[in-house]
Amino acid sequence: MLSMSFFFLGIFFFFRLRNTVVGNIISQSERSSLFLYPFFGFLFIILSAFFLILSYAVLEKLILTSALESHPRLLRLAEEARRSERVKRELDHLRKELGKGNLEAGLGHPGHIQNTPVSYLRGRNGGKLYFRRTQHGYEIVGESGKERNQEQVIRALEETYLN
Repeated sequence: MLSMSFFFLGIFFFFRLRNTVVGNIISQSERSSLFLYPFFGFLFIILSAFFLILSYAVLEKLILTSALESHPRLLRLAEEARRSERVKRELDHLRKELGKGNLEAGLGHPGHIQNTPVSYLRGRNGGKLYFRRTQHGYEIVGESGKERNQEQVIRALEETYLN
């Protein structure tokens, strides 16, 4: 909003320049505005671009954290799931996409574990990345492999994060 305000103010000043000629004489006050109006207009437009770029930089910054270290059982299950190289690559990909804010990674729309704040992303090779929303991003709370330990991870997450 601030960027848009500066942009319109800049346009106003930039095109405010009007020469009024009265019999070949330009008044002194209008001569000084010949330089000031375009200068301020250009300055406000530059400030508008600066604020626009700054707002995009702040909006795109998601913080991705992990709570696995604080839950030994979930950490052990995540390490077990990562023993498969295919699942490990898939979990790394899902983690990277979640860090970008892409909730459609893997097989599309994220799933949700009932009665908990935990959602998950599923991959084509059986990997699941469990996460919950935080104030500034996402917190990873679990990882599983479909053939390895998916049910154990879901039970552990329900016990830990039950509403």
